[in-house]
Amino acid sequence: MRYIELAKPSRVRVEATRGVSRLSNGEDLVEPAGIAERRAMRIRRILVELGVPPDLLDVHWSEQPLPGNGIDDHVRRRVTVTVEVPEPPAT
Repeated sequence: MRYIELAKPSRVRVEATRGVSRLSNGEDLVEPAGIAERRAMRIRRILVELGVPPDLLDVHWSEQPLPGNGIDDHVRRRVTVTVEVPEPPAT
């Protein structure tokens, strides 16, 4: 939060995904539809409650599940927050 205050961003982008876990029997366990949207909106709410102006937030999610491999499937279930800072003027 402190970084967002100091950086004076032009936009704070929130992107959420849902994933697939490959089980030991070879079957895929797919997260339910709507989970990516719920993740994104929860992070949006938290950021607003922490003081980020809602008009700075650009919130997106993907309903297409990211495929699993049975090893690091947990990394596909995520929310990424990117603070976009404008380029400083050329001198």
